[in-house]
Amino acid sequence: MSSERLWISILVLVAFAAGLAAGILIRSESESPAGQHPFGPYFERLVGEFELNAAQERDLGIALAEYGDKIDQLRDDSLSNKQLELIAAGEDCFSKIREYIIPIDRRAEFDRLLGGPLGASSTKTIEIH
Repeated sequence: MSSERLWISILVLVAFAAGLAAGILIRSESESPAGQHPFGPYFERLVGEFELNAAQERDLGIALAEYGDKIDQLRDDSLSNKQLELIAAGEDCFSKIREYIIPIDRRAEFDRLLGGPLGASSTKTIEIH
């Protein structure tokens, strides 16, 4: 291989690597804050539906991120062994969102959206073995 071909090949590889790195950086900067949440569509719907302010939006993001982290922790263990912990984590997240984030005057609407207040659903969980 001649010296010119070697340098051209190196230049092409460097240009490709630089373009790839720039594309990754540009894509990561253009993602919306809701896209960073593990429950992006749910986050966006609650923010839009209940017209949450910036502080409520931040708190909702934190609550959902904590719930996502808890799910990731439980995923490592057998799901059947951690079913109660998973249910408790979901109820805790729901309770935080309802009590601290959704405005008081909109809680009835939130309850209707999710099928009633916590523990008031008409469906019962039956354990099957």
